Amino acid sequence: MTEEHHLSPSPRLATLRAALARGDEAALSRFWHELEEAGTPLIEAIPEDDGGAVVTFVYRAASDVRLVEVACPLAGRGRLNEPMTRLPGSDLWLKSYRVRRGLRTEYWFVPDGVPQPDPRNPRMLVFPPDEDAFWDKTVPESWFEVPPATPSWLDGHADPAGRVERVRLRSRVLGNERPITIYATPGYDAARDGAPLVLLFDRWVYAHVLPTFAMLDRLVAGGAIPPLLLVLVGHPHDGARHAELSCHAPFADFLARELLPWAAQQYGVRPHPATTAVGGMSAGGLAAADAGLRYPDLFGNILAQSGAFSWKPDEDLEYEWPARQFVASPRLPLRWYLSAGSLETRATDGARPSLLLANRHLRDVLRAKGYPVHYAEFDGGHDFVWQLPCLADGLRILLGAGGSAA
Repeated sequence: MTEEHHLSPSPRLATLRAALARGDEAALSRFWHELEEAGTPLIEAIPEDDGGAVVTFVYRAASDVRLVEVACPLAGRGRLNEPMTRLPGSDLWLKSYRVRRGLRTEYWFVPDGVPQPDPRNPRMLVFPPDEDAFWDKTVPESWFEVPPATPSWLDGHADPAGRVERVRLRSRVLGNERPITIYATPGYDAARDGAPLVLLFDRWVYAHVLPTFAMLDRLVAGGAIPPLLLVLVGHPHDGARHAELSCHAPFADFLARELLPWAAQQYGVRPHPATTAVGGMSAGGLAAADAGLRYPDLFGNILAQSGAFSWKPDEDLEYEWPARQFVASPRLPLRWYLSAGSLETRATDGARPSLLLANRHLRDVLRAKGYPVHYAEFDGGHDFVWQLPCLADGLRILLGAGGSAA
């Protein structure tokens, strides 16, 4: 019995193996035909477990392929390449995992060292090259979900109904220049005092990979959030991103002393801390918390998605620097939305807590200090397919009518 079947039995694969053992030579052809119709990965319910399912990644490889791997977070080690098993005498490579229903995550195949998306799965995130992106070529990644899952907001890239503008902004504080994307949703009125303003980092992801503008349009049209101005903040390059989003005081100064005054001058915004939110994913969530710590009179709402809260300065011995700062400081006028994934359990060394543990700890620290905190745990890993659902949830809670971060 192979490892993946011992850990995660797949009824469909068991049926295939039994047919092949009986000498049914057409069984494999029928299996591939079924997958062409149904798509992949193969997802099967577990009859004895109402909350569980088996996910099987399948790849059809040429006879000269020597190794096929799948990159996914389901083994609890991050998105590392996991070797797949070849069914003897066939072109079928497979890897199965037992998962919880509601899971949503990204993956890709790596046959003989060459990454590629799943050719039988139409659901993909496409990461185009951009000046503040992590890479200089188009990178597609497949994704899947196990029903029942919350809405992904990823299907369909409708044209934005509001106004999109891309500009460049020079910073004297930081001594560099960066791209900024502005989106004003339909109905946004800068003249209204306290009209919501939302700042998000990693501009290129929200502007070019995820259908963020279409999601905001639907939320506004449905009355879930008021019309708002979205400011997507880019970085000159990946090295600058790493430095700027690592609790970098000059970057918080740039946001407070340059970006907000610039937005007021160019777009007439009159932000109020109660209706101003700052957020982002991973290091972006870390920087959002730092901006609130340093300028709580400007950024009253912190929206951290999979925030990298285990971070520490290089010279410190202890991890989780942000939690220690909020323990030491008086309670600030901040409201919080924190989200983290059930698969974000990988730690880089024995002393560093996982992202999931660091987010749970910061949640507890903030609540003990009396902060209003809404904490959400999603079934997924450290990837992008949960960022729009968490963003929509966070905006409804922090800025929506009747929202509460208690």
